[in-house]
Amino acid sequence: MKSIHGEWGKELRRLRKYEQQWLRLQSKDFVYHIDVELDQIMAFFRISFPENMEKLEPGLQRLNELRIQHLDQRQIEFVLE
Repeated sequence: MKSIHGEWGKELRRLRKYEQQWLRLQSKDFVYHIDVELDQIMAFFRISFPENMEKLEPGLQRLNELRIQHLDQRQIEFVLE
């Protein structure tokens, strides 16, 4: 065994390193970590979106009060759906 380690020590260490990386990738820790972050971002977006929509309503009402028109005189109406 010592003779093998003596002759192939550097390559064996590299092989073990690559094997550990492969096993780490197989457990998909990194992919799961990204999925958790994406879920957190989506949850935050869903929560903050209705709050911001309520803040936009007065601005849209003000825009509608200005009676903005197309060049062909059709009125543009701003609404949240």
